[in-house]
This record gives sequence, C-alpha cells and structure tokens, in this order.
Amino acid sequence: MMKKILLLVVVLSLNIAMFANDYSTAEYRKKYGNSKDKAAQEKKELGTMIITSNILETNITTEPSSIEIITEEDIKKSGAKNLISILDTVASVKSSYGFGRGKVDIRGQGETSISNILIFIDGVRLNTIDMNGANLNAIPIDNVSHIEITSGGNGVLYGDGAVGGVINIYTKTFQTDKKYKNVKLEYGNDDYLNFGGIYSEKFDKYSMSISYFQENTDGYRKNSDLKNKNFNIGLNYFDDVNSTYNVKLKFNKIKSDFGLPGSLTKAEVNSNRKHSNTPDDRSFNDEENYTISYEQLLDSNLKVVVDYNIREIEANSRYYGSDNKADTRQNGLGIKSIYYYLENQSQTTIGYNLNTGKSDVDGWSKYTVKKESNGFFIHNKYSKDNFITTQGYRHEKIKFKESLDKEYTVNVYDLSLNHLYSKTGNAYFKINTGFRVPNTDELGFALAEFKAQEHIDYEIGVRDYQFKTFYNISVFLTDTKNEIYYDDQKMVNTNIDGKTRRYGSDITLKQVVSKFNFTESATYIKAKIKDGDYKGNYLPGVSKYSLKLAVNYNITEEISLNGAYRYNGDYYASADFNNKAGKEPGYGIFDMRLNYEKQNFLVYIGADNLFGKKHYDFVGYLDYNDSKYYYPAAEQIYYIGVGYKF
Repeated sequence: MMKKILLLVVVLSLNIAMFANDYSTAEYRKKYGNSKDKAAQEKKELGTMIITSNILETNITTEPSSIEIITEEDIKKSGAKNLISILDTVASVKSSYGFGRGKVDIRGQGETSISNILIFIDGVRLNTIDMNGANLNAIPIDNVSHIEITSGGNGVLYGDGAVGGVINIYTKTFQTDKKYKNVKLEYGNDDYLNFGGIYSEKFDKYSMSISYFQENTDGYRKNSDLKNKNFNIGLNYFDDVNSTYNVKLKFNKIKSDFGLPGSLTKAEVNSNRKHSNTPDDRSFNDEENYTISYEQLLDSNLKVVVDYNIREIEANSRYYGSDNKADTRQNGLGIKSIYYYLENQSQTTIGYNLNTGKSDVDGWSKYTVKKESNGFFIHNKYSKDNFITTQGYRHEKIKFKESLDKEYTVNVYDLSLNHLYSKTGNAYFKINTGFRVPNTDELGFALAEFKAQEHIDYEIGVRDYQFKTFYNISVFLTDTKNEIYYDDQKMVNTNIDGKTRRYGSDITLKQVVSKFNFTESATYIKAKIKDGDYKGNYLPGVSKYSLKLAVNYNITEEISLNGAYRYNGDYYASADFNNKAGKEPGYGIFDMRLNYEKQNFLVYIGADNLFGKKHYDFVGYLDYNDSKYYYPAAEQIYYIGVGYKF
C-alpha cells in the first residue's frame, strides 16, 4: 500500500513540475457555452449545455459522445415521481423496478445490464462487487439536482464495467450555489406513502445540507411491499473569494426492506398476475456511505482532485426457505490532476483509481471473497480552431483473492474528432474500447477458463439547434468479444464463444413552443451473436425499437400538465439464446400528472400507466425445460402529493 501511495505522490509531483505556468485564474474559470447568440441561449435553455462529470470538467458541445443531461427543472417538468421514471425518459435507456432494487439498461445490454452499466452518485460507484447492482429505488428523486447519462462505452475514464453507458447522479447535498428548504408528502394506491424534506444553507465559506426521505408501499403483487429510508448530511468548505479549493464531506445511510414475490408461469399470470409463490421471501439491506472530496487549484491552470469513499453494506435475505447474509465493504480512492493549456481551451487529465471490496457470505455456503482493482489513465483534449481531438489510455489490473483466485490485466484506449461547425452545433466521430471482468457471484459458478469481456465502440453523432429544435443524433456499432452470460444448460457462468454485435441509432428532439415543451426520442438497436453455437441469433432481452414522447403544457402561471408515452418493441425472453421460445410482444405506457403551484406551495395528482397496460418487469427462459417465467409489472398507479418551500 505504501508503494502505491509513494507512486501517486511521484506522479502528481511530475504533473505539477511539467505543467506549471502563469495563466490567470480568470482564464481558468472560462468555459464554453457562454455565447450571447440567441440560438445558443435557446439551446442552453433546453438543458443540454454544461456537463460536470466526476472525471472530467467540460462542456457538452465539446464532448464526442451521446450525452443527455437531466436538470432539476427537467425533473420538475417531467412529472416523474421517482428515479426509475426519469431515467426511462432518455433515448436508448430502458428502466424497470425489477426485483425491488431497480434496473437500467442502455444500448441493449440485455440480461447482464446490471454489470454493464456503471452508476455513480456524487462520484461514488454504486455498482457492487457481486451481482446485486445499485439500489436505485432507494434514491429519492427529490434529493437529485441533476443527472448525466452517457450512452456507449467509456473504459478509459471509468474502467471495469463501463460497457453500455455511465450514469452520474448528483444530489442536492453537494450543491454550494443553491439553498433548499422544502418538505413533501405523497400518497397513492397500494398504500403508497412517500414523505421527507431537505434543508440546506450557504454561509461565507461553507454550506451544509441535511435530508431525510421515506417511501412505503404494499406493492402491486402479494409480497411485493417495500420500505426505503434515506438519510443524507453534507458539509462543503470552500474558498469563496478565489475559488482555489473545496472540501466536501458526506454521510449517507439507507435502509431497505422489500418482499421478493418471485416469478410466475404463464398459466399463473393468466389466473392471477398478483399472486406470489414465495410469500416468505424477503430482502433486508442496511447501507452506510462515507465520502470525502478535496479539490485544490495548485496553479492558475492546474488542479488536483482527491476522492475517497467507504461503503458498508449489510444484506440479509430469505430465499426459498434459506437464510442468507452478506457483509460487504467497498473502498474507493481516486486521484487526478487536470492541466489546462492553450488559453484553457485544452486539457490533460492524469488519474489513478484504487477500488477494493471484501464480502463475507453466509448462506447456502460460507465464504469470503476480496476484489482489488488498480487503474491508471491519461486523457488529453486538444483544441485547434473549430476542431477538438481526444486521446485516452487506461491500464487496469484486477485481482480476486480468498475463496477466489483470479487476476485480469486490461489495456484500453479511445480516440475522437469533434468539429464545432457553428455556435450551436457539433459533429463527432469516436472509437473507444472497454471491458468488464466477472462479478464475484459469476466467478463462484464458472468454468475454469473465464475470460474478461472486451469491446470496441464506433460512434458518429451530431448535436445542434435549428428551426426552433434541439436535436441529438448518434449512430453506433459495438463489437464485443467473450461476452459474459449464464449458460442454464451447463448451469455455469461463461463466455459467448466469439463475437456479439450491437448497432443502431439514437435520436432526440426538443422544442419549446409558446406554453409547450416537447421531447421526442427514438432508438433502433440490432443485437446479434456473430459466432459460436448461437451464431445468427438475437441477444435476448433487447428490444429492436423504442419510442418516447413527452409534453409539458403550462396552462397558466400556476397550472401545468405533464404527459409521457413510452413504447418498447418485442424481444426474446432473457436467456433464450437459441431464440426458440418466441418473442414477447411490445407494449406502450402512458403517464400523466397535473400540477398546481402557487408561490411556495405545490399540489399535484398523477397516474403512471394510466390505461393499465399489462406488461412485465422481467421475462426469463429456462432452456432445460423449455419454459418461460414472468415478473408482472404494476398496472395503474395513482398518487397525489403536496409540497412546500420555506
């Protein structure tokens, strides 16, 4: 450990020596996107200008990626009642409430999306070392300031698991430029109750925030009840004069308790889709997160950022009559230096990540497993006239210890060219590679030769504001080698023999017309297996087409109406790699919400899945007995809420 710390000190010292010069602080503070041009300002109002990733600091116009930013105002206008709903408004994203924790897919990852999508909250990686994934249902949307969603791989900046996309969630806990003093109460069918509040205050050199939210529901099905409690407290200390340093401290505690209703056969669904065959199965999760972040402007054009976080998760469950317990501790250390040059229009970022995890499991078997990941990356962005190029490289070594003994070493890169052809538009081309290694659960039931999954992405895209419309269009192709999957015939986790290919396009349009805000998006994804036993077959769990439409109508200054429609096309059930069980039909869902806001008071009434379309959170396939199993999703969800700002 001491050698690693000394290495980090040497790397940072070399950066300081190499990059020090005398650019002014004012020059450092400049960012793109400050144009007075009317079209540029209108584009900014549509919510797609500034990106503040926990890895890079940049402007969305200069980014060679398909990025969607959901602002606090976007969340308000959408009428979304939770995080799952707001994520599902984004092109190429498919989200569900799956298994009590929530599940998100980006660009057709299918059944392994939990492991192929990285999710961060205030810079802390929520993905666990096992297959549980992030507990999205426990994150209150009322405490979210904005969300940044990057579609496509990003292995250089994020490392293991950044395959289909990356989601960065930022809470109001770390906001230094806004004050929040509000409470809410929400009630709906199935005894749904959601309440809580947030208080934040800013002083001369520090700000503090405290919040608590709780959600309870009996659930749509028997034994699908849920209770989430989320507590946050944060403290920011900063230089309010020269903006040369910033220290952030955060504590977060989450308690979750939810039933596991299990799957149903088709006959059981037709008889009673609310039924549960597992009325005693439950999951209890107690999680604590500690975060500290330090930023220092060492010179007028050089900044160093150090982040450290601790996650402690105690998970208890009862599954098929067996009691299981898993105590997990994950630590994350990130160090990076950012050097700005050429009048701060270019930047080089050098960073190091150390992620460790230990899990003590006591259930059907008893064991301990450790995972350690060391990653070093360098990323350069060079600007010349109206062109921007990026180059990046990451070297990462991952070790599994104790009950598992496995080691992976991976090198990945990215290259891009971006043309800022007008004040509002840019067109880009990029190539990037990425990877993911097996989770601890996957390694525990695997063949001896279990390889790392690797991929290469090609993407072209264009963003602009023309004819009163903002548009974001991307075309992509991803080739994956050794894709990780579960073979239910052999009952082991293994790699697909050969290559899988995903290609398609995302398009998003946004308009503001008088009192209306419109958003339209469409996604096409063709995901097929190119080699091996499943050659020519479609990847299961992936819809070829999806369509999303949303409108916000400001009827008066106090009254507004939100409507949203989402359609997902047909798909093969999860694990049906032979494509022999037939496709599940596509479905469309319509949500609506009416809001009344007067000064500091808000009251609203809404309905998710207003017309009660019957669909499923998950459909799986068992090859050994040629049968499907189903997790029915909720039909109509009605709710009413009130809020007050002090």
